[in-house]
Amino acid sequence: MPNPMYARGVRFERELKKAWEDNRYTVIRASGSHGIYDLVCIPENNRSSIYGIQCKVTKTEKRAKQLTDAFQKKPPLPIGTCIQILSVKVLGQGLKVEAIV
Repeated sequence: MPNPMYARGVRFERELKKAWEDNRYTVIRASGSHGIYDLVCIPENNRSSIYGIQCKVTKTEKRAKQLTDAFQKKPPLPIGTCIQILSVKVLGQGLKVEAIV
């Protein structure tokens, strides 16, 4: 049985995947490959814009801020490669923080 944080992370990835699909994006969930992004989203009406989304679940707002600050300082890919998003969910608060580069 996977650890609870891993299971919460998977649920969060699936929640975001559905939200993007509901907004007319083709979404590939690539988390199992341990790649750069957990989700790759391509708009159905404009194939030139690609979004890479890294999903994180954390227990505190302080840790969420640390993650977003680090992401903005050093995104996984060079700026301009694609639109890069870090989406962080803080447990028990319903708070979702995003960093976009």
